[in-house]
Amino acid sequence: MSDSLEAAVGAAKEISLQGRTHRLHELTVGDMADFEQFVKKLRREDNAVKYKDLTDAAKELYGSGNIPPDVFRTIADICTRKVTQEDVEREAQSGSIQTAVFICWKALQHYQPSITLDEVGKLLDISQIPEVMALIGAGEEEADPKNAQPPETSKQK
Repeated sequence: MSDSLEAAVGAAKEISLQGRTHRLHELTVGDMADFEQFVKKLRREDNAVKYKDLTDAAKELYGSGNIPPDVFRTIADICTRKVTQEDVEREAQSGSIQTAVFICWKALQHYQPSITLDEVGKLLDISQIPEVMALIGAGEEEADPKNAQPPETSKQK
């Protein structure tokens, strides 16, 4: 890529992982769509555990064959809630290890297409998670119109 083109789309950021320098690419819309699917997968896994825990509690409370239908509907409602855009954004900002590894993996894949999620998990040191998240998300907060501050005006005397 030419220097001027790279400057126009954003220069690659670099990070040292396990003593080797790696290039991180800014996340694309496709990367964010993959992240949304990742969040949905996490939700499905969480809901499966939650469903089992809630039905076990209901069986203990009401007896195995005596759980009222409205209790089952409530459990189903709790465990089948759709993932919203707010859920995706909340997960992206959560700082969780799973999220950091996934986002780092997507940023690395642009330059190392064969790298796997497991490999990134082994390369990334827990102390580097804030650095990776800052590198990948650098400038997003300022660019978000919701975070814009009104310009300061000088007070007249």
